[in-house]
Amino acid sequence: MDANDGFTVFAPSDDAVLGLSGQMADVLEYHISAHPVDPSGDFPQIVETAYNSPGLKGDPQVVIVESDNGDLTVNGQPVSQAGDGKKAIESNRVAWIHNIDKALELPEDPAAVANNNYDLSEFAAALASARLASKLKDALGITIFAPNNDAFEDFDLGDGDLSDILEYHIIEGVLYSTDIEAKVVETLEGNSITITTENDGVQVNGVNVISTNILTANGVMHVIERVLNPDDETEEATEDNRRQLLHDNGTNFLSSRQIFVPWTFLIWFYMRFPRNFSG
Repeated sequence: MDANDGFTVFAPSDDAVLGLSGQMADVLEYHISAHPVDPSGDFPQIVETAYNSPGLKGDPQVVIVESDNGDLTVNGQPVSQAGDGKKAIESNRVAWIHNIDKALELPEDPAAVANNNYDLSEFAAALASARLASKLKDALGITIFAPNNDAFEDFDLGDGDLSDILEYHIIEGVLYSTDIEAKVVETLEGNSITITTENDGVQVNGVNVISTNILTANGVMHVIERVLNPDDETEEATEDNRRQLLHDNGTNFLSSRQIFVPWTFLIWFYMRFPRNFSG
């Protein structure tokens, strides 16, 4: 990481750092980004961190930074007062320190993420029933369009194969909300889905995406309002769909301005990236 390019630290409190366990280096790297996150910028921002995730083929894991009338959140956690008179956000215009009360958690595997999300509990149960949880855990770099609980209430499996239907919701490659564009893409099941972007929204085979950017250890999950079925002729990516889509389609961070960072985090940061403190 080159501090001369500007960077961001999402700095948890001392108590939060002392309470960490497990792969502490990985977790702390997840709080650092080589990209300056200026609160006056456009949001949401998909921000790459210093943690390179095995599940993303060694690519950086990201955090989702959003703004609600200037109040920032990082993976849903508010950037807030850190105590001792510290500001929520410290900056010398090159380094940005966003103080947070709790340490950010590394994203889990898709089944665990779904199981911990109240609105995706039925999807998690379906993955377990189809014995796909382990397969998805081992997959590298995927995007999942996960039906919410209401979608499963209206779903009738009939003679379909649950495993095939669930794999029809998964594609290779990581598409965060900022990366989504109209296209036809092949799923793990083998058939293709059609992604469209209309009326400031995203649809998959005409089904609305109602929530985006739920991070997993090996990709991202977006929530949809209906179960997709590869055997449903009204949902198939037809040749007409394909034709229409083809048609449419510099300074060291230690300046004279003082920045306050929790001392525990600062000690770790100095040991991990000593060259950033050189003159």
